[in-house]
Amino acid sequence: VVEEQFKDSYKTIKQFEGNDNPLAVAKDLREEISSFRANMPVIRALCQEAFQPMHFVALFDELDTDMDMEEGLTLQQLLEIGILDHIDVVERISAQAQKQHGLKTLLANMKKEWRPIEFGLMPHRSGTWMVKGIDDIQAVLDDHIVKTLGIRSSPFVKPIEKEVKDWELKLVYIQDLLEQWLQVQRSWLYLEPIFGSDDIQRQMPNEAKRFQQVNMLWRTTMETVQENPNVLDVSEIENLLASFTDANKKLDAIQKGLNDYLETKRLAFPRFFFLSNDELLMILSQTKDPTAVQPHMGKCFEGINRVRFDDANSIIQAMLSVEGEVVDLDLPVNVEEGEKKGNVEKWLMEVQSSMIDCLTKITAKSLVAYANTDRNQWVLEWPGQVVICIDNIYWTQEVARAIESGSIDEYYKQSVNQLGGLVHLVRGDLSKLGRQTLSALVTIDVHNRDVVLSLAQAKISSAKDFDWISQLRYYWRQKGSITMKDTGKPNQVDKCEVSIINATLLYGFEYLGNSDRLVITPLTDRCYRTLMGA
Repeated sequence: VVEEQFKDSYKTIKQFEGNDNPLAVAKDLREEISSFRANMPVIRALCQEAFQPMHFVALFDELDTDMDMEEGLTLQQLLEIGILDHIDVVERISAQAQKQHGLKTLLANMKKEWRPIEFGLMPHRSGTWMVKGIDDIQAVLDDHIVKTLGIRSSPFVKPIEKEVKDWELKLVYIQDLLEQWLQVQRSWLYLEPIFGSDDIQRQMPNEAKRFQQVNMLWRTTMETVQENPNVLDVSEIENLLASFTDANKKLDAIQKGLNDYLETKRLAFPRFFFLSNDELLMILSQTKDPTAVQPHMGKCFEGINRVRFDDANSIIQAMLSVEGEVVDLDLPVNVEEGEKKGNVEKWLMEVQSSMIDCLTKITAKSLVAYANTDRNQWVLEWPGQVVICIDNIYWTQEVARAIESGSIDEYYKQSVNQLGGLVHLVRGDLSKLGRQTLSALVTIDVHNRDVVLSLAQAKISSAKDFDWISQLRYYWRQKGSITMKDTGKPNQVDKCEVSIINATLLYGFEYLGNSDRLVITPLTDRCYRTLMGA
């Protein structure tokens, strides 16, 4: 305004040229405005919102002047103390005031921005609430922490330093609170369905007690937050961060206890190592229902897709492959008997033992039946795995006998005839399982035929010849006929040995189902030799 009036005074003088009296007034006005205009740097520096009483005190201290500001301060008083001679001091303090005011405004805007921010919540099926969608809150938090650190590092922060420190502590508190809160939420969501099981609570009473303490804290806190989800108000809840930090320590201890518990179960039944923690917990949380293990049988046992229970779901009677083959157990497993009740690892160990016992006995019976039954009939009366095992046992015996007797060429013709009989069967009317068995057996017999042909062409005359002992050979060992390496005593049950070159391993009698067999190539034979000799 003063500048405009100063410019207008020139126009007025020109307008009144030739008119002495108005011209004299116009000139006096210009001189007055020009005189006042010299005070504008002081007015501009002092007459602004940023210039607070503390800045006047600082100004007068530097000027070594004592001014009474209780009744106000006029421009005339400042002119009387020669303020115009110290305009550089005034402008410097004014610049500081503006910087400080900018920092204060920035701090106030941050606080204002936080006032309407609330936590997003979503209901949980158990009757409590979950925090959701904190990305926006986290973005604001990260931005404001950076801004606050910038304010703290400013050389003009001193007048509001305490307020800035308090605000920084508030933001850091909210950040730590969010971190601990979300960690509790993740752990709680994972553990809540686990410790909601009576079976788990019974088996892990200490961890269940700890979880109930955390569960009570979670539900109480979330109920309070649901009533007032404002972030700043929630941060004022007494000891909330300390409570969540302590809860996380308890949850970590629960997780460790849970992992140790799962480890004991896996050591008791090592096949549980094939299952993830979630799958194992799913089984252990339903120990009252033995059938809950059914979806996981395929991961514990290579060929068992499921087992067959009796009507009361207390006795396992048979094992079923994914192809639908059923093998009845000679020793049914009572899952409700003694210590096995509620301890799934114990009755699964018995299932494993029963599986081995069952296949050993079936193989022994099939071995006898092979000698007394037409081969084309025999192959359709036994489980596919047993058929292949017995076929290999007899093939090994017959080839060794043919080599020693010098009749390997005649045995080759017999192999071709046996294979032709299987081909004739395949062309007939077969069940799905029968056709599956024959498909696998043909694959094995084709390879065996080729081996016999190669032996005949090489004119092998001794069963100790490398060309023969380098083949995979099966031998049936009756009870008491061999010394067991692990005990140093004769075998107490029938065994089947598998040999190649100088390596011999016991056939495991692990149920494999009625699965397909890949074509056996020279590379397959080399793999057998390498793996067996390892």
